[in-house]
Amino acid sequence: FRSNQNQGHISLQPTTAPQEIAPNCSLSNTGSPIQPSIILNEIAWMGTKVSAVKEWIELKNISSDIVHLKNWQIIDQNRQITIILKDHILGPNNFLLLERTNNDSVPNIQADAIFTGALNNSNESLYLFNHICRLQDMVTTSSSWPAGDNNSKQTMERTTSLNWQTSANPGRSEERRVGKECRSRWSPY
Repeated sequence: FRSNQNQGHISLQPTTAPQEIAPNCSLSNTGSPIQPSIILNEIAWMGTKVSAVKEWIELKNISSDIVHLKNWQIIDQNRQITIILKDHILGPNNFLLLERTNNDSVPNIQADAIFTGALNNSNESLYLFNHICRLQDMVTTSSSWPAGDNNSKQTMERTTSLNWQTSANPGRSEERRVGKECRSRWSPY
């Protein structure tokens, strides 16, 4: 606010707040993630049975804390995908769904964010950074992704031990479709 003095009266008028700019996270010397609170939980790198371009990424809060995701970033190895999260708040065991291009990659579930760019089916990596560019999670591929099936469109998902596996069915894992859709809209209030 700035003061405006006119004939002995003082009024406060709002000023434009400086925009907070997310840092440009570097892919060099990322190191290894150490005890992440948020993970890359499920990735439809192959798209869906409807279309190969209906890719999506799901994050999960595996901590017991509320995590503010403002300025967190997801970057792929060639920087054709750079997602900077806005004002998302993720409660314990909740999910954040990011869909490519528009909100119809995962039917009947509202995306929390939309991204552009495409996931390569091979020779790809995804990096998840927190708001100060500390690596939280990553997945790297060489000739192929560690899990998922391009023909059947079964996604790549995390197990409880945080290893990657191919989902039992195509589409988003059923466990998360029922009763856990509070994702980033979670609030303790």
